[in-house]
Amino acid sequence: MALAQALLPLQVGPINDYGQTLEAEDRGKLLGYIAALEAQNIQLVYLASWRDPFSDPKRYAAEVFRAWALSERTLLLVFVRDENRRWHVAIQTGSALALPEKVEELRKKAETEANRMRPGYAAVHFVSGLLAALSEAQRPQAATKNFPWKPILLGGLGLFLLF
Repeated sequence: MALAQALLPLQVGPINDYGQTLEAEDRGKLLGYIAALEAQNIQLVYLASWRDPFSDPKRYAAEVFRAWALSERTLLLVFVRDENRRWHVAIQTGSALALPEKVEELRKKAETEANRMRPGYAAVHFVSGLLAALSEAQRPQAATKNFPWKPILLGGLGLFLLF
């Protein structure tokens, strides 16, 4: 176990692209999205790696989160390649971070995109989707959702048919 922890990468900033997954455009977009999340008091840290000393992406993410001493308002997004050269995506969040339910759906989609397209593309789209989901979750529910449209429309239709 100590050997596996010794193999964990060092954090070099919010983007830790040891897997060389990001093109310049991806990196720029990701930095912009990271800034937008920081405005919402959420810190995003990205890690891409070709090695997982645990052969378990979820555990790898948890161990990196702990080793890097990330804050309770941090989301760690990990892209890691297995021995079959397939990418896996894992997420680890701090205890004070409440994320929309859609995050797991976004994670699965990112894993698919990482293997079908490229991990950098998948990472950018994950974070873009996360921002959209957070925005949607913060938006007040429209009053029209509770408005009794059906009885009014059916009543109006009934009156129309009577006359």
